[in-house]
Amino acid sequence: MTLRLRKLNGRTCLAIVWWVVIFGLLVWWVVRGTKREIPWPSDYDTRLVWLEGQPADAKHGFNCSDFISNAHGDDYIEPAEFYDGAEGRLRVVQEVADRSQIDASKLRPGDVLAVHGVHVAAYLGGGRWVDADTRRGDVAEFTLDEKPATDPWFAGKVRVLRWITK
Repeated sequence: MTLRLRKLNGRTCLAIVWWVVIFGLLVWWVVRGTKREIPWPSDYDTRLVWLEGQPADAKHGFNCSDFISNAHGDDYIEPAEFYDGAEGRLRVVQEVADRSQIDASKLRPGDVLAVHGVHVAAYLGGGRWVDADTRRGDVAEFTLDEKPATDPWFAGKVRVLRWITK
């Protein structure tokens, strides 16, 4: 069996080139549109909300302190380091025996809740907090009232800390 190729005339070649160029431009336009980078928000408070929904697990996502460190633009800070003021980067604005004693009138968006060195969350305002909970699996908002009194991550001595610089 012999394959016979037909000789193409100039008009046919021009039409093929035209369609290849049009197809190439279409592919370029679609790919260009899908690769736009979303700008990293410039301020800490916005990044706290912007990171909501991100995974929270030990292998592929944030843990509580990594989430807040990342949102603030810092290297990783351990929960116990947050509790101790992160080497002078945070100052204590409240220290209470348990979360029910927090004075909400003294809270500002961005404040960090550090629970006896094992868990941290950030205040968003209006009674809302945000954390990366590896048990839940994501970064999400909550109120302190939603957390059971027996939850070990939210039970015990609490410090509310404020960044010295944002």
